[in-house]
Amino acid sequence: MKIKVQSSLGNVYCYDNHTNSILKWTHSQGNSISKIPIYEKKNEFNCMGISSYTIEITQKCNLRCSYCCYSGNYIDRHRHNENVITQDTAKDVVSFIKHHHTPDAGLLIVFYGGEALLARERVEWFINTIRQQITDVTGISFSLSSNGLLLTKETVDWICTIPNLLVNVTIDGAKEDHDRNRKTSSGMGSFDVVMQNLHLFKKNHEKEFFKRVNFLSTVYHRSELRKLSNFWEGNDLLRSKRPVHISFVIPNFKDKNRIYDSFSDKIKFYSFALESMEKGEDNCMTDALKGLFAIIESRIHNELSEKMCLNTCLNDMHRCFINTDGYIYACEKFCDSFSIGHISTGFDSNKIQEIQEKYLKRKNLYCSHCWANRLCRVCLTCLNFDIEEMPLLCKMEKDTLMAALKTFIDKKEFDAVKNITKKKNY
Repeated sequence: MKIKVQSSLGNVYCYDNHTNSILKWTHSQGNSISKIPIYEKKNEFNCMGISSYTIEITQKCNLRCSYCCYSGNYIDRHRHNENVITQDTAKDVVSFIKHHHTPDAGLLIVFYGGEALLARERVEWFINTIRQQITDVTGISFSLSSNGLLLTKETVDWICTIPNLLVNVTIDGAKEDHDRNRKTSSGMGSFDVVMQNLHLFKKNHEKEFFKRVNFLSTVYHRSELRKLSNFWEGNDLLRSKRPVHISFVIPNFKDKNRIYDSFSDKIKFYSFALESMEKGEDNCMTDALKGLFAIIESRIHNELSEKMCLNTCLNDMHRCFINTDGYIYACEKFCDSFSIGHISTGFDSNKIQEIQEKYLKRKNLYCSHCWANRLCRVCLTCLNFDIEEMPLLCKMEKDTLMAALKTFIDKKEFDAVKNITKKKNY
């Protein structure tokens, strides 16, 4: 299929998914017929090269974030509770990793919650045991997800003694914006405590602070990225360490009060971000824009096949998620019912086949006729949503991809104008 894209300078282009190319629009292009691919399932399944394991240490949390997938507002997700991974399950997890990891390669262990530091003794046990029992890797790295409330002096001192342990802390912007969504179980905002802990971390271990701490942020709307960027650039503690990842809140189409970014909202933000980039600025907005451009720049320029092999993360697994009860998932983004096995019995090939069959049907139903099928980032996790919700999810992605195409073309045209101007001046 082909679709028109108009630049800010008024020029009309054509994105052709048959060749995955962007061309100047002509009437002949509009009249041509593109192939409609049929997706076919890839039956091979390789689980013997997993190099990244995310372990849910506990389902306890000392925050009650309004957007959290474990808030009780999402279907098929557990609520926060008192579960902590047991010692027996922890031992089975280590045995599972020993069996499925890749020898002579790197190994990454991510500790996840809830708030993982609420079960710090389990984290310590995993680090010590994995280092002792898995010795055939080139290097072991650890990462800890934390909301920052428990980064006390004693905990930070401990963190700084562990080689290759990183800490990912979530900050959603200035106090007002952060505290609006990230409240304690008693209803208090968490910003002041988190920032105080981070200042003490830097004061007591400045080198380790810059070496070990990364930041994450979550926003509802792209307009919030402008405020987030302004806050980050104006904060002495954070300025030099922008978020390594900014997430948008998981859609909840059952909540009729939720409002999502429209196409015009996306165009407005990315146009503003492009202006910032053209000025030579480097901030959270330009980071988001670079991520958008990467979708277009990474595309493969070849002809669309009439039959496309559906290769998912289940075909050649490099990572997996293990919850407190030992159930295995392709990643932490899946709802509770999409387990693909258990550490005590291994992977469930029947369940994997079932998930892939369900995804294949959706791909052929919604993607074969879609102009965006070669750029789309909607993955297996779309199965978290009902079939009736798929058109809503698709529209959100197609709006983003159209914004990516338009803004990418705008950047190319602006660069061309500047080059012409330079030639005239020289």
